[in-house]
Amino acid sequence: MENYFNLTNGQREEFVDSKTRDDRVTVSLMTGEKVDCVDVQPRVFNTHLIDNLGMTKKRACMFGIVVEQLHKEVCSLDTNNRNAIINMTLAELLDLYGTTEELYNSFATDLLDN
Repeated sequence: MENYFNLTNGQREEFVDSKTRDDRVTVSLMTGEKVDCVDVQPRVFNTHLIDNLGMTKKRACMFGIVVEQLHKEVCSLDTNNRNAIINMTLAELLDLYGTTEELYNSFATDLLDN
C-alpha cells in the first residue's frame, strides 16, 4: 500500500494521474455494506467528492489526501488544542494560516460575499 504522506505533491499527482476514472475497487464499510470506490485512498471520501460534489478525479483525490492527513493530525492533538482547532470554521482556519504565512486569506470574506 502506498504511503501518500511521504510523496511529494508532484509524485501524488503522478500517482493520481496513473489511475483512470474507471479504476474502482470494492470496499467493505464497517457496516458490512460493500461500495465501489475510486482506487486512491481515502477511497470512500474521494468517491463522495467525485460522485456527489462533481469534483474531477484528480482534484478530489489530491484534496482527499490532504483531508485524510488533517484528520489524522487533529485526532492526535490533546483535547484543548483539538477543541481550539475544531471550533473554528474551515474558512477561519484557512484565513489564519493564510495570514500567518502571508498567503491568500479571504476565505471567510468570500463566503460572506456569496
